[in-house]
Amino acid sequence: MPKGYELRKEDEVPKEERHTHTIMASNFFAGIANFMQVQLPERWRLETGRSLPEVNRTRMVGENLWVVDGDCTYVMYDEGAMKAYELHIFASEKERRRRPPRMVLMKKMTIGGHEARVEKGEVYHGFLRRRPMPMVSMDFSCPYTSRLLRMELRGRLEGQDLDAFLDSLRDLVCH
Repeated sequence: MPKGYELRKEDEVPKEERHTHTIMASNFFAGIANFMQVQLPERWRLETGRSLPEVNRTRMVGENLWVVDGDCTYVMYDEGAMKAYELHIFASEKERRRRPPRMVLMKKMTIGGHEARVEKGEVYHGFLRRRPMPMVSMDFSCPYTSRLLRMELRGRLEGQDLDAFLDSLRDLVCH
């Protein structure tokens, strides 16, 4: 085969540029603690959601303070494509948070070096007129920080956007 015409392996295909977001919260008593660090595709941004992060318990692991019981809400958006999604993150030491009843296993994958379950379904959203909203959830356990993590992404995230988001979670830092 002539030089320059060799086939590349799949893992050598260039990936979309990414940038790092450190998701953290402050607590009056504990100070600033991390939920996680995620590398999103370059076109996506994260902004604080409709409620402030809640931190109930933290743990020092190495040089970092991690939230082991708490939750936070962010809005993940792509301004150019006029798309936005709600991202909810829950951390817990004991049992997993209650799952919405209409969830179906999509696949199992590795997130931040840990085995994770990716499920899709819907959750009801709204006050007076409750409507179903599509949701993708990712559940995994981090033994280094002794916590269970659940990420819920709400909105119509499908196709290439969903694949790009799930691919970016492989490099998530949770410990």
